[in-house]
Amino acid sequence: MSAMGHDGAGRGGFQPPRLTLFLGAVMAAAYLLLGPAPAGLMLDRQAVANGEIWRLLTGHLVHADDAHLSWNLGAFLVLSGLYELQERPGPGRYFGLLAAAALAVDAWFWWLQPGLLVYCGLSGVLNGFFAVLTVFLWRRTRHPAIALAGLAAVAKIAVEAGLGASLLPTTAWTAVPGAQSPSVVLDRVSAETSAANQAPLSAPGSPPGPVSTTVRQAPEHAIEAPSARVAVS
Repeated sequence: MSAMGHDGAGRGGFQPPRLTLFLGAVMAAAYLLLGPAPAGLMLDRQAVANGEIWRLLTGHLVHADDAHLSWNLGAFLVLSGLYELQERPGPGRYFGLLAAAALAVDAWFWWLQPGLLVYCGLSGVLNGFFAVLTVFLWRRTRHPAIALAGLAAVAKIAVEAGLGASLLPTTAWTAVPGAQSPSVVLDRVSAETSAANQAPLSAPGSPPGPVSTTVRQAPEHAIEAPSARVAVS
Protein backbone atom coordinates (compact mmCIF):
# COMPACT_ATOMS: atom_id res chain seq x y z
CA MET A 1 0.00 0.00 0.00
CA SER A 2 1.36 3.40 -0.88
CA ALA A 3 1.85 6.25 1.57
CA MET A 4 -0.98 8.10 -0.11
CA GLY A 5 -3.29 5.14 0.21
CA HIS A 6 -2.23 4.68 3.84
CA ASP A 7 -3.36 8.21 4.58
CA GLY A 8 -6.50 8.04 2.50
CA ALA A 9 -6.30 8.98 -1.18
CA GLY A 10 -9.97 9.85 -1.20
CA ARG A 11 -9.36 12.91 0.94
CA GLY A 12 -7.82 14.95 -1.86
CA GLY A 13 -4.72 13.12 -3.07
CA PHE A 14 -1.23 14.14 -2.01
CA GLN A 15 -0.92 15.42 1.54
CA PRO A 16 2.22 17.54 2.17
CA PRO A 17 4.37 16.87 5.25
CA ARG A 18 2.84 19.71 7.25
CA LEU A 19 4.66 19.04 10.52
CA THR A 20 8.01 18.99 8.72
CA LEU A 21 7.26 22.22 6.87
CA PHE A 22 6.08 23.88 10.08
CA LEU A 23 9.20 22.98 12.04
CA GLY A 24 11.45 23.88 9.12
CA ALA A 25 9.81 27.30 9.00
CA VAL A 26 10.36 27.69 12.75
CA MET A 27 14.09 27.01 12.39
CA ALA A 28 14.45 29.34 9.42
CA ALA A 29 12.51 32.10 11.20
CA ALA A 30 14.59 31.71 14.36
CA TYR A 31 17.77 32.19 12.34
CA LEU A 32 16.44 35.14 10.33
CA LEU A 33 14.97 36.94 13.35
CA LEU A 34 17.52 36.10 16.05
CA GLY A 35 20.69 35.57 14.03
CA PRO A 36 23.32 32.87 14.45
CA ALA A 37 23.75 31.11 17.79
CA PRO A 38 21.28 33.20 19.88
CA ALA A 39 22.57 33.09 23.44
CA GLY A 40 19.09 32.77 24.96
CA LEU A 41 18.27 29.54 23.12
CA MET A 42 21.57 27.68 22.98
CA LEU A 43 21.97 24.53 25.05
CA ASP A 44 24.05 26.19 27.77
CA ARG A 45 25.16 23.92 30.61
CA GLN A 46 25.19 26.60 33.29
CA ALA A 47 21.88 28.10 32.18
CA VAL A 48 20.16 24.68 32.28
CA ALA A 49 21.61 24.08 35.75
CA ASN A 50 20.03 27.41 36.75
CA GLY A 51 16.59 26.22 35.63
CA GLU A 52 16.37 27.28 31.95
CA ILE A 53 15.25 23.81 30.87
CA TRP A 54 13.69 24.97 27.58
CA ARG A 55 17.24 25.01 26.21
CA LEU A 56 17.20 21.19 26.20
CA LEU A 57 14.93 21.50 23.14
CA THR A 58 15.61 24.93 21.67
CA GLY A 59 19.34 24.25 21.46
CA HIS A 60 18.62 21.82 18.63
CA LEU A 61 16.66 24.38 16.60
CA VAL A 62 19.26 27.17 16.37
CA HIS A 63 22.38 27.29 14.21
CA ALA A 64 25.80 28.88 14.17
CA ASP A 65 26.06 30.25 10.62
CA ASP A 66 24.52 30.15 7.15
CA ALA A 67 26.23 26.91 6.10
CA HIS A 68 25.26 25.20 9.36
CA LEU A 69 21.61 26.13 8.88
CA SER A 70 21.59 25.21 5.17
CA TRP A 71 22.98 21.70 5.66
CA ASN A 72 20.82 20.89 8.65
CA LEU A 73 17.62 22.40 7.27
CA GLY A 74 18.05 20.68 3.90
CA ALA A 75 18.69 17.29 5.50
CA PHE A 76 15.77 17.82 7.90
CA LEU A 77 13.31 18.56 5.09
CA VAL A 78 14.35 15.36 3.30
CA LEU A 79 14.52 12.98 6.26
CA SER A 80 11.60 14.32 8.27
CA GLY A 81 9.53 14.77 5.12
CA LEU A 82 10.10 11.15 4.06
CA TYR A 83 9.24 9.93 7.54
CA GLU A 84 6.04 11.97 7.65
CA LEU A 85 4.93 11.00 4.14
CA GLN A 86 5.57 7.31 4.76
CA GLU A 87 4.27 7.00 8.32
CA ARG A 88 1.69 9.78 8.55
CA PRO A 89 2.30 10.17 12.30
CA GLY A 90 0.06 12.34 14.39
CA PRO A 91 1.56 15.39 16.13
CA GLY A 92 2.03 13.44 19.36
CA ARG A 93 4.02 10.66 17.75
CA TYR A 94 6.01 13.02 15.52
CA PHE A 95 7.05 15.43 18.25
CA GLY A 96 7.58 12.51 20.62
CA LEU A 97 10.21 11.15 18.23
CA LEU A 98 11.83 14.57 18.00
CA ALA A 99 11.87 14.96 21.77
CA ALA A 100 13.33 11.48 22.30
CA ALA A 101 16.16 12.14 19.84
CA ALA A 102 16.84 15.59 21.30
CA LEU A 103 16.92 14.29 24.87
CA ALA A 104 19.30 11.49 23.86
CA VAL A 105 21.72 14.10 22.53
CA ASP A 106 21.15 16.20 25.66
CA ALA A 107 22.17 13.22 27.78
CA TRP A 108 25.34 12.77 25.69
CA PHE A 109 26.13 16.46 26.11
CA TRP A 110 25.38 16.59 29.82
CA TRP A 111 27.01 13.42 31.12
CA LEU A 112 29.56 12.39 28.49
CA GLN A 113 30.93 15.78 27.38
CA PRO A 114 31.54 17.80 30.55
CA GLY A 115 34.13 19.93 28.74
CA LEU A 116 31.47 21.33 26.39
CA LEU A 117 29.51 24.15 27.96
CA VAL A 118 27.37 25.32 25.02
CA TYR A 119 25.80 23.36 22.13
CA CYS A 120 23.49 23.96 19.20
CA GLY A 121 22.43 22.17 16.05
CA LEU A 122 20.19 19.42 14.66
CA SER A 123 22.56 16.70 13.44
CA GLY A 124 21.93 14.34 16.34
CA VAL A 125 18.16 14.58 15.82
CA LEU A 126 18.62 14.06 12.07
CA ASN A 127 20.49 10.85 12.70
CA GLY A 128 17.52 9.73 14.75
CA PHE A 129 15.19 10.29 11.78
CA PHE A 130 17.66 8.46 9.55
CA ALA A 131 17.72 5.47 11.91
CA VAL A 132 13.93 5.28 12.05
CA LEU A 133 13.57 5.52 8.28
CA THR A 134 16.22 2.88 7.71
CA VAL A 135 14.58 0.37 10.07
CA PHE A 136 11.04 0.99 8.80
CA LEU A 137 11.97 0.80 5.12
CA TRP A 138 14.14 -2.27 5.58
CA ARG A 139 11.39 -4.14 7.41
CA ARG A 140 8.93 -3.32 4.65
CA THR A 141 11.00 -3.64 1.48
CA ARG A 142 14.16 -5.65 2.30
CA HIS A 143 15.79 -3.63 -0.46
CA PRO A 144 19.60 -3.90 -0.32
CA ALA A 145 20.01 -0.18 -0.89
CA ILE A 146 18.32 0.48 2.45
CA ALA A 147 20.70 -1.83 4.29
CA LEU A 148 23.70 -0.28 2.52
CA ALA A 149 22.54 3.23 3.45
CA GLY A 150 22.21 2.24 7.10
CA LEU A 151 25.60 0.53 7.18
CA ALA A 152 27.21 3.53 5.47
CA ALA A 153 25.77 5.90 8.08
CA VAL A 154 27.00 3.71 10.96
CA ALA A 155 30.43 3.41 9.34
CA LYS A 156 30.64 7.19 8.88
CA ILE A 157 29.84 7.81 12.55
CA ALA A 158 32.37 5.18 13.65
CA VAL A 159 35.14 6.52 11.41
CA GLU A 160 34.54 10.10 12.52
CA ALA A 161 34.57 9.03 16.16
CA GLY A 162 37.85 7.22 15.61
CA LEU A 163 39.46 10.10 13.73
CA GLY A 164 38.01 12.79 15.97
CA ALA A 165 37.14 14.73 12.81
CA SER A 166 34.23 15.09 10.41
CA LEU A 167 34.41 13.50 6.97
CA LEU A 168 31.95 16.07 5.64
CA PRO A 169 32.63 19.37 7.44
CA THR A 170 29.85 21.91 7.17
CA THR A 171 31.64 24.93 8.63
CA ALA A 172 35.20 26.13 8.97
CA TRP A 173 35.31 24.95 12.59
CA THR A 174 37.12 21.85 13.82
CA ALA A 175 34.91 18.74 13.90
CA VAL A 176 34.11 16.88 17.11
CA PRO A 177 31.90 13.85 16.30
CA GLY A 178 29.71 12.29 18.97
CA ALA A 179 26.28 13.88 19.04
CA GLN A 180 24.96 11.58 16.32
CA SER A 181 25.18 8.17 17.96
CA PRO A 182 22.88 8.57 21.01
CA SER A 183 19.76 9.38 19.00
CA VAL A 184 20.59 6.71 16.41
CA VAL A 185 20.52 4.04 19.12
CA LEU A 186 17.40 5.38 20.86
CA ASP A 187 15.37 5.90 17.70
CA ARG A 188 16.35 2.53 16.26
CA VAL A 189 14.79 0.99 19.37
CA SER A 190 11.70 3.16 18.83
CA ALA A 191 11.43 2.03 15.21
CA GLU A 192 11.83 -1.64 16.10
CA THR A 193 9.07 -1.52 18.70
CA SER A 194 6.51 0.25 16.48
CA ALA A 195 7.23 -0.92 12.91
CA ALA A 196 5.52 -4.30 13.36
CA ASN A 197 2.17 -2.56 13.64
CA GLN A 198 2.52 -0.62 10.38
CA ALA A 199 1.18 -1.67 6.96
CA PRO A 200 3.76 -2.25 4.15
CA LEU A 201 4.51 0.91 2.19
CA SER A 202 6.38 1.71 -0.99
CA ALA A 203 9.99 2.74 -0.44
CA PRO A 204 11.46 6.01 -1.68
CA GLY A 205 15.13 6.38 -2.56
CA SER A 206 17.65 5.95 0.24
CA PRO A 207 17.79 9.11 2.39
CA PRO A 208 21.13 10.91 2.67
CA GLY A 209 23.12 10.73 5.88
CA PRO A 210 22.95 13.81 8.08
CA VAL A 211 25.77 16.23 8.79
CA SER A 212 28.42 16.09 11.47
CA THR A 213 29.22 17.81 14.76
CA THR A 214 31.67 20.71 14.78
CA VAL A 215 33.27 22.80 17.50
CA ARG A 216 34.89 26.20 17.93
CA GLN A 217 36.12 28.36 20.76
CA ALA A 218 33.12 29.74 22.58
CA PRO A 219 32.18 33.39 22.07
CA GLU A 220 32.56 35.49 25.22
CA HIS A 221 28.88 36.45 25.24
CA ALA A 222 27.80 32.80 25.33
CA ILE A 223 29.86 31.51 28.24
CA GLU A 224 32.14 32.94 30.89
CA ALA A 225 35.04 30.49 30.93
CA PRO A 226 37.50 31.50 28.19
CA SER A 227 38.84 27.95 27.82
CA ALA A 228 35.44 26.30 27.39
CA ARG A 229 34.08 25.16 24.04
CA VAL A 230 30.80 25.49 22.18
CA ALA A 231 29.79 22.55 19.99
CA VAL A 232 27.43 22.64 17.03
CA SER A 233 26.00 19.76 15.07
